[in-house]
Amino acid sequence: MAARSRCTSRRAARTRSTWRSGCTTGWTSLSRGTRSRWQGCEDVVTAFPVHGEPLGRDGTPAGPGAPTRLDLVVPDAVRDTLHGGLAELPDPTGNIDRATARCHQVFAALPTELLQAVMDFGRHIDTAGVALVRNLPVDDMLPPTPDDGGPSRAKRGFVSEGVLLGLTGLLGEPLGVLTEKDGRLIHDIVPVAGGERTQTNQSSAVFLNFHSDITYDPTGRYDVANPDFLVLNCLRGDPSGAAVTYYADARDICGRLPEPRG
Repeated sequence: MAARSRCTSRRAARTRSTWRSGCTTGWTSLSRGTRSRWQGCEDVVTAFPVHGEPLGRDGTPAGPGAPTRLDLVVPDAVRDTLHGGLAELPDPTGNIDRATARCHQVFAALPTELLQAVMDFGRHIDTAGVALVRNLPVDDMLPPTPDDGGPSRAKRGFVSEGVLLGLTGLLGEPLGVLTEKDGRLIHDIVPVAGGERTQTNQSSAVFLNFHSDITYDPTGRYDVANPDFLVLNCLRGDPSGAAVTYYADARDICGRLPEPRG
């Protein structure tokens, strides 16, 4: 059974992060303003713009087109350092302010190039719409995937939660809303029996249509408190290997439209 966690963040007054838990390969995806369908797992800084040409070392396109996906790989030594800094992290829900401060401290020690790549992704509007960060630390032991859509009560380590809070803190301020998962900052997204064919994050047997993650406001509006970023952390992937991750960026779509006539 696949599982992942998510976190939403707001940049300054505009960023919110959302996260999911669930894949042993240790990747995290960050997305900005994209209509996305996330399912399953994918597994020096390399980036791919619209037409697939690699970006230069400074992160600018080496060929025509704007970058819509950033691909980052955390070196093994850095992954191990992050794991060491997060291994003793207590359950963040006990003192979320303390936890976010500690995670920020750990991730601020990233190598400068990697740290700037993540921060530039969050603070510039002309950067990629999606970033895939590979080789991140994972918990030493993962309990069985919860089957009720909530957090696992058997989880003892919180490395994966720290990864989400650390990356989210580089993009903005993580927050939760009472109308989504009881206000939790960290959302455990897992298949739930009875929801297999629904258009919700409990589904597992249907294509979840492209969508933007939005927040329902009690006033009845959907444009008040929407996240600027969605952060997903895969803890346990689809055992069959059939699940895939899709995203759609308007720049890719526009780049494939025919030129207007006359």
